[in-house]
Amino acid sequence: MDYTRKAQLKRAATIVGILLAILVIGIPISVGFYLSTESHIVLREAKNAKLALEMTAIERGGKNVYSPESAGGMADGVWERVSTIVEDGSVLVLEGYDVKHQRVTAMTYSRDHFKAVYTVDENGKVKWEIDYLVKIQEYSDQN
Repeated sequence: MDYTRKAQLKRAATIVGILLAILVIGIPISVGFYLSTESHIVLREAKNAKLALEMTAIERGGKNVYSPESAGGMADGVWERVSTIVEDGSVLVLEGYDVKHQRVTAMTYSRDHFKAVYTVDENGKVKWEIDYLVKIQEYSDQN
């Protein structure tokens, strides 16, 4: 085995190069995995909040759960019912509700640095957007 100074420096440079390559490749993969996983969790939580709003409307006998004048866009008593479903530290804002079809047409759900935006256009096409500083994913119906 070669124990000269030049051979030792070459081995050290090889090891440092391998470690740097692992970091350069591993960090973006880890960040991407984290963002993807968390965005799916926030999407699931937002879908649960949407269902809770629609179930609350049914429990209230079809009364409108939307009140644009109030904080969060919800009528009196709606937040108390929905808050049991929404995760702690999350913000839910109801931005539109179709009384005729008893369904949410626009809402925003935020947790940590993630934001899920739900919209239904005039043709009934559903769209979910999950953002983290920039849009990460978008889902829409295949109408």
